[in-house]
Amino acid sequence: MAKKSFPWGKVALVGGTLAGVALAYYARRGAGSEKNAVLIPDVIEDEIDKVVDQLNERFDREWVTRGLDALTLGLAATLSPTGKLLLAVLDEVEQWASDHPNIAGINLGPVKRKRAADMFRERHPAHA
Repeated sequence: MAKKSFPWGKVALVGGTLAGVALAYYARRGAGSEKNAVLIPDVIEDEIDKVVDQLNERFDREWVTRGLDALTLGLAATLSPTGKLLLAVLDEVEQWASDHPNIAGINLGPVKRKRAADMFRERHPAHA
């Protein structure tokens, strides 16, 4: 009986999809140090924010925003249906959170993560 090889292709596809979703999410919700994309760890986001802030200083915020918008559109167009669903869920959760600002200093980060996971499971039962 032949031994099956590890599915590196699937791992690469899933990893690429998650990276694309994370980058598109960051560009939409967390670009620059004045915003915080709660679903991306601060250790990673802080380093990316430094680069975006330097680009803003050098090239003007409008040009950097246009570039990030173009990047977001390009990434969204290449995502798999599951990746597009995940990005839509993240956008919806962020909109929900902006409509319900922190009350009495409650940290919405864990609430947003749980809400996003629950919404994704509802809309994509295969990942429940």
